[in-house]
Amino acid sequence: KLAMFARREEISIQKMVGATNWFIRWPFVIEGMALGLMAGVLAFFAEWGVYAEITKVASGVIPYFKIVPFEQLRWLVLGVFAGAGVLFGIGGSVTSIRKFMDV
Repeated sequence: KLAMFARREEISIQKMVGATNWFIRWPFVIEGMALGLMAGVLAFFAEWGVYAEITKVASGVIPYFKIVPFEQLRWLVLGVFAGAGVLFGIGGSVTSIRKFMDV
């Protein structure tokens, strides 16, 4: 939303010269998708670290408690986090640009 607010004059100029809504919207959608993907990957690595620490603590406290190693789950978790990040990034971009498209 901040990127669109900073570029609101550019958006209004593009609308005045006849640019279509999707021509204006695509750069913001791609930016949101990239930011969401990066956020998903960073969340994956944070989850990996937290999971490793919880595994150490839980195995010491409850010795008979078996925890699935993160290596068995890593591709599934990475896919879910990256996919969710991309979807939220695209959704956020599309919903926030609507306000600035009505010039």
